[in-house]
Amino acid sequence: MNCPNCGKINRSEAKFCTGCGRALPIAPRVAAPPPPSAPPPYSPPPAMAATPVAAAPINLPKVSSAGVKALGAIGLIILLGLTIAAMTKPARTALTLPASLPEPRVAGQRGLDYLLTAAVKWQGENNCYGCHVQSFAVMGASVSKKNAYTVDVRAAQTLADFLTGIQSPEGFILDPGASVSPFVETALAGIGLSQYDEFIEPRYGRTLIKMADWLVSQQNSDGRWPIDQQEAPVDQGEVMVTGGALMTLKAARRAEAKPAYDQATQKAVTWLRRTTSGTTQDLAFAVMGLKAGGVGDDDVDVKRLIDTLRGRQKSDGGWGETESLGSNGYATGQVLYTYKLAGVPIDDESFLRGAIWLLQHQSPDGSWQQINSQQTRSDRASNFATTMWAVIGLGAVFDVGTEQAFLSLIQPGRDRLQLLPVLLFYLIPALIAFGLWRSRNPHAAIWPARRGGKQ
Repeated sequence: MNCPNCGKINRSEAKFCTGCGRALPIAPRVAAPPPPSAPPPYSPPPAMAATPVAAAPINLPKVSSAGVKALGAIGLIILLGLTIAAMTKPARTALTLPASLPEPRVAGQRGLDYLLTAAVKWQGENNCYGCHVQSFAVMGASVSKKNAYTVDVRAAQTLADFLTGIQSPEGFILDPGASVSPFVETALAGIGLSQYDEFIEPRYGRTLIKMADWLVSQQNSDGRWPIDQQEAPVDQGEVMVTGGALMTLKAARRAEAKPAYDQATQKAVTWLRRTTSGTTQDLAFAVMGLKAGGVGDDDVDVKRLIDTLRGRQKSDGGWGETESLGSNGYATGQVLYTYKLAGVPIDDESFLRGAIWLLQHQSPDGSWQQINSQQTRSDRASNFATTMWAVIGLGAVFDVGTEQAFLSLIQPGRDRLQLLPVLLFYLIPALIAFGLWRSRNPHAAIWPARRGGKQ
């Protein structure tokens, strides 16, 4: 260090200056820094008291007491109006319905049992092809099977097997003991077998292919198939033969797709589109043929044909075989089946009235009487033809769900609300109103206090 007297530089540890001999000042000791130590363990800071934050006020529009009462009154009126409308829903038809009107599936089942029994009996007694006897009995069984009716499948198969047994090597169906009419007999047989294969089981595919091959080879250049047997009401019209041929081609296509089937179908559809008038059967089979040809429900010609049928409905709700004849089960059943194919809803007024007509006119044995018919030969009169289309119509239309919808529409009171649903209907808005009132008046007494003491 430097001597403060003479300035000489001395060693740091010297006590006296080597130059002048004077005592040197003692330098203060600097303590060494302590060694580093581990940081203290973490302890969380003491919890801070929460400071309440005031929520921003929400400025709701103020509603006067009179306004609240008015809104409540309007809501109550709406609730009452909806309740009254639901509980007094009227039937959709103006017809006066008898109390004994049978349910559609009951009537359809009775008719089907009659039809299959009569057809098998007739076939056993006569051992011949009745054109419509086997074909339409098989069709009635098939469409009913689709909708879960009780069907004697063995009886239906017995009738269908008879048709395959009289098929020629060329493919057409012809009863050897009858007059030569292969077009009518093949078209009608194709209708029955096509429905059996679609709705019961695919059993007759090879038979249908042979029929379709023959039909393609016999088609006229304009797309139709000719009729070779005329006996109204069943055997009539080239539209019927052409429609039946298209149903056969559709079924054969499921078993084996052939370009020739598609080409023949398109030609036939083009020809059917020109159908504008004729008997009820003509109009119905035009729709059946178009639908078998793949035409949609919204097609302009399908709609036109349905509108024509709707316009020909009689005032009693049924249809006649021609415009001049009164209603019968044959024509009415045809139209109901056609409506179903074309997607007409069951709540359509025309549909409802037609179904009601069938239910009102069934005989106790399950048949429908041959009335107002084009068949004028007394030796050929039969309830079978009239019954077959009534059965087909009811069987194809009325599955369980459709029947319930139908009954709710025609039976006043069947779909009225019961007491419990009504109470629940009012309970929900009442609970909501009570909750709102309670939130605004939390300390209010729910029940008014009783006045105590005698005066």
